[in-house]
Amino acid sequence: MIHDPSRQTTCRRLATYYPRPASLGQVSNNCLAGATLRRAKLTAEPLQCGMHYLSPSSPPTGASPVPRAFTIAICCAIAGDVIASELPQIEPVQVTATRLSDLPPVSLTIVDEQSVEAQHSADVVDLLRLTPGVSTTQPGGAGGISEVFLRSAESNFTVVLIDGVRVNDPSNPRGGGYDFSTLSSNEIERIEIARGALSAVHGSDAMAGAINIVTKRPTANPTVSTHVEAGSDEFQRISAMASGPLGSSAAGSIKGSYSDFGDAVEGSGQRIASVQADLEFGSASAGIGNVRSGVRYVERDRKSFPDASGGPLFAILRESERSQAEESSAWARSTRALSSAWTMDTTASVFRRREDTVTPAIVPGVFEGVPSTVSTSRFQRGQVTVANRYAATSAVELGGGIDLQFEDGERDGEIDLGFATLPSNFDLDRLIRAAYAEARYRSEGGIELYGAARLDDSDEDKARSSGRIAARYTHAALGASIHASWSNGHKQPSFYSLGDTLVGNPDLRVETSEALEIGLQKSFVENRLVASLTAFRTEYEDLIDFDFLTFRLVNRDRAQIDGVEGALTLRPTQTLTARVHATLTDIDLGADEATLLYRPEEFGGLQVDWRLRDRWSLHAQGQFVGKREGSSVPTGQLSLDSYERIDLALSHDFSEQTTLFAALDNVLDEDYQEAVGFPNAGIQFRLGASVSF
Repeated sequence: MIHDPSRQTTCRRLATYYPRPASLGQVSNNCLAGATLRRAKLTAEPLQCGMHYLSPSSPPTGASPVPRAFTIAICCAIAGDVIASELPQIEPVQVTATRLSDLPPVSLTIVDEQSVEAQHSADVVDLLRLTPGVSTTQPGGAGGISEVFLRSAESNFTVVLIDGVRVNDPSNPRGGGYDFSTLSSNEIERIEIARGALSAVHGSDAMAGAINIVTKRPTANPTVSTHVEAGSDEFQRISAMASGPLGSSAAGSIKGSYSDFGDAVEGSGQRIASVQADLEFGSASAGIGNVRSGVRYVERDRKSFPDASGGPLFAILRESERSQAEESSAWARSTRALSSAWTMDTTASVFRRREDTVTPAIVPGVFEGVPSTVSTSRFQRGQVTVANRYAATSAVELGGGIDLQFEDGERDGEIDLGFATLPSNFDLDRLIRAAYAEARYRSEGGIELYGAARLDDSDEDKARSSGRIAARYTHAALGASIHASWSNGHKQPSFYSLGDTLVGNPDLRVETSEALEIGLQKSFVENRLVASLTAFRTEYEDLIDFDFLTFRLVNRDRAQIDGVEGALTLRPTQTLTARVHATLTDIDLGADEATLLYRPEEFGGLQVDWRLRDRWSLHAQGQFVGKREGSSVPTGQLSLDSYERIDLALSHDFSEQTTLFAALDNVLDEDYQEAVGFPNAGIQFRLGASVSF
């Protein structure tokens, strides 16, 4: 992990850790960020799904609709159908893996609305923890900065979208990695997680994959709903939503939420308030098409011990880092059927973010200390995408379009060295122009072929191409499928890594990745049991890291991550579903003494959903996380023990309009640390009710 002296917190990037004496400070950290991203969309057919399912495709003749798999441990078939909007219109489910109308072979997990409601999670990070191939960390509880790692890659190698709007901020010291703790779980309808290099769809940043979070949409019938929740250590949450038709061909909604996560961990706390309005109108066959639009505003106030300070257990100075942030976004998306075969989507979006942060100093220990900083960062992105889809035949679909994106980021800050104050400022912008093409072929014999290519051109870099090739074969009689894919990705250096006064380097090169994977999926007993196994390899080059000799960010050589993911879904009855998954990885950073911080090489989970009676439901989940390497200034490098955690949630439907639930997190009161010196919150209890009218 690297200590970036321009901020008190340690940016944990695709970070290597090189042991250094205290006189040199700590270790490496990719403080980079990226330029472009795209919003992609896919139309997912309703599948048997619950927590996890993969890319949908036409079921083989004579077989039940089963998710077909590839890549990483595909947790599949689960209880219940995907809940779809009642509005009569073309359903472009926005997102992660493609802009074609149906999914190509890609590793995709969907946490649907039914699963979100069953888990009653305290935050979004908890919803992601049990996804195959995904590991997370959030030092200090809710007030800490969360990171989500797809296949052990850095969090800033993942494109994150909310309702199709990209929300990565390349002006932050995390290189553009998104902090998921800014979201409230009761706002969410669905989360889509695609793994593997996806720059052919999203452009820069998608070297490890993409995550799209879809919030609740307007309904066809008038509805007012409220949610109230309270729990241990003064946790409280309240939300409300009003939704319904606005005339014969329009619907709208407005929703608001407030969460206070209390003080479960010493020195940590967070309050989030959000409001969002959505409007949908028009017909895909006339005028400007079917239009979806929305505006969203979020305020967040958090505190936590600084990253790498040693947390509540080891920090010498007992002061918390404090931050206030505002996020706003607006978007409009039009879908127009120009003919029976040709459909065009046009999307325009704006995202803005401002954050004021005060971070106390970290006193020297095994590693050299970090000075205190004060900073204000501002970032905005505007994006316009035009996507065309053409069904050439029943077996062949083509796509193509353009993507324009403008980013502007600035930071005003000061570093207090004790004897002097240094500025930490930058003001940068960039324009990215891109064109892309996709094609898919699907035969009646079970063969599916997919290809995608994209060319990105920015003012500060040469034109850069990305591609993806995938194939899948499904044997209908055996209920089995095999898939394989190759893809590459890239990431533009972040504004922070290019422009920071102290450690920035304007000559940084673009980071790149190349990924291979092969996977097998097999269903048994009329799809009551679905098993999958996927092997993958991803190579990264020109990784951005901190160099102690020059005291600035530089490009390093390479890293290679190999892994295997397995998943099993069992549905013995209509009321009981069990899912288990496991991931094993081997990380090679090209140096014996280098290690990837806070990334377990083995992790997995188990979930059980049981409809006990007509009105009672039980959700139980267990998580296993293996040993991880961590570090802090007071302690130096340490190995964190593995741990297991069990959560329970029990719901009772008093009527179709009223539900009462109780949730118990960390039932066995397991004592573990997500980062060195940051203990978990211990056993936590929450009680809540949802009422709709």
